[in-house]
Amino acid sequence: MTLVLIALSTVCAGVPMFSFLALIWWLDRYDREPMPVLLVTFLWGAIGAIVAAMTLSLFAEAGVNLGLAAASIALASDLTGLSGTLLPVLVAPLVEEPSKALILLAIVRSKHFDNMTDGFVYGAAAGLGFGMTENFLYFTSVSGDLDTWLGTVIIRTFYSAVMHATATAIVGAALGWGRFRGDLITLFSGGVGLLIAITIHAVWNGLLTADMLGLHGSWVLDLILLPLEVLITLVVFEICILDESHTIKLELTEEV
Repeated sequence: MTLVLIALSTVCAGVPMFSFLALIWWLDRYDREPMPVLLVTFLWGAIGAIVAAMTLSLFAEAGVNLGLAAASIALASDLTGLSGTLLPVLVAPLVEEPSKALILLAIVRSKHFDNMTDGFVYGAAAGLGFGMTENFLYFTSVSGDLDTWLGTVIIRTFYSAVMHATATAIVGAALGWGRFRGDLITLFSGGVGLLIAITIHAVWNGLLTADMLGLHGSWVLDLILLPLEVLITLVVFEICILDESHTIKLELTEEV
């Protein structure tokens, strides 16, 4: 049964993410990114970002626990229970979003990274890679009946993983916007994008945590907010693609 679970988890974690990646690559119809570079970005999210995030999480968790222990002594009150809240709501977004976006800093100056459209695509690739590995770890750790496993697969595939892709795509788009506006503007716009990504991630985790802590039904807000965030991101992506098309036509007209 374990081998069957691993096999099913591998398929369910990998196939949707590669399908989403192919769809995003196809949508960038006027100036598609080279597939080798896109796959490297995806693999960074799947392996490098996971390792970086797990390493940073260990230090962050130790720091949070140490801080709560010190605060408990100072206030003469047991605050250790807060660790279960702070880690998913604050620590996870703060370590995972920079880890995913790190690859974008490596390719932002390459000849393949020209504008916001490219940033969307590369950012989404890193987020999808991260989502694939994270989903696999969750799928293989589910304990319960088949319905529980299927529920986990559906929610994490169409919501959690899409959240990761959307968040990092925003960081990439922000870097793409500042690409030819100077280093300081690029860093500033990338920082703003990263802040938005962390906020999206924190809200997602926060509503799930609130539901587990007794605010029943709060998780439903995630099912409403995330599609809206994805829709807004896709609309901006499409606007960038249309602008790219306009730029290409102008340049071709000048050449003619």
